[in-house]
Amino acid sequence: MYAICDGLSYEIHWPLPGAEIIAMKGTVSAMFPSAIGYIDCTHTPSPRQPGDFSGHHRQSERGHQVVCDPLGFVLHVTAGLAGSRHDSYRYRRSEVPRLLEIADAEVLGDDGYKGMPRVRLKATPGQIPDAAQREAQHTEHTAKRSRIEQFFSVLKQWFTVASIKWQRTDREFLATCFVASCLLYNRRKRLNA
Repeated sequence: MYAICDGLSYEIHWPLPGAEIIAMKGTVSAMFPSAIGYIDCTHTPSPRQPGDFSGHHRQSERGHQVVCDPLGFVLHVTAGLAGSRHDSYRYRRSEVPRLLEIADAEVLGDDGYKGMPRVRLKATPGQIPDAAQREAQHTEHTAKRSRIEQFFSVLKQWFTVASIKWQRTDREFLATCFVASCLLYNRRKRLNA
C-alpha cells in the first residue's frame, strides 16, 4: 500500500492557481460559475479502542473527506479522521478551505457543510426569492452533487478496504489503504477514459 501511494502520488492532483483553476471554474455547471467540484465524507468502520469516538450506528469509525472534480477524479483526500464527527468539523480541520481560498473557488456540498466558507449549498428563500429559480437551482445542485455519492459507491465496490470493517488496529495503515484506493481509482479511470 505504501508503494502504491508513493508510486502513484501524482494521480491525486489539486489544480494549481492560475490557468488550471480558471479552466476548471464553471465546468460543474453554468449555475455555479466558481465551483470546481464536490465535497463529502464517508467512513470506514473499525474496531473500537480506548479513546475512540463512537455513536455512528454504535460502532467506531474512521472518516475520509474527498473532493472530486466534475469528471469524477479525486482532487484531494483527507483520510483516517478520528471518530463520528460532523462533516463541517472535518472540513474546518482539513487543508481544503485554504486551498479553495487560494484558488478563489467553491465546491458543492450537502447540508453537513452549512456555514462553511467556499462550500456552495442549496439556495434558501432569502438568497433566491423566486420559487421557480430556487427550485431550478435545487435540482441542478442535487443532480451535480450526487456524483460524489456515485464516486463513493464505485470506490467501495472496487476496493473492499474502503467499505468493510477494518480488522487491524493500525489506523495509519487504514488511512493509507483508503488513499491508495483513491489513487488506483483515478488511475483506472484515466486508463479507461
